[in-house]
Amino acid sequence: MEITDKGETMTAKKDLPFPANMFATHKKGSMHRMLNVPKGEKIPRTFMQEIVDTPLGNIAHNPTQIGKPTIKVTHLVKARANGLLNAVRLRKKR
Repeated sequence: MEITDKGETMTAKKDLPFPANMFATHKKGSMHRMLNVPKGEKIPRTFMQEIVDTPLGNIAHNPTQIGKPTIKVTHLVKARANGLLNAVRLRKKR
């Protein structure tokens, strides 16, 4: 475990089992802040799918009323959206 400059502890990815290590280095609520979705609400799956389907550098349009109406798709945004979709799929299988 290491301590960041804000005093939060982050674990090394190799110490955790697979489903947990996907989000070991991400800070909580980072996707909510990127998409302007309030922390109490869920991020719409259709918006995440739209981000994943849009090529890098283009603009993804939000089909729902929750969060930003558009967002530029970067590598980080696409990776986080893909990770969240995979987590939802893993949760459904169990």
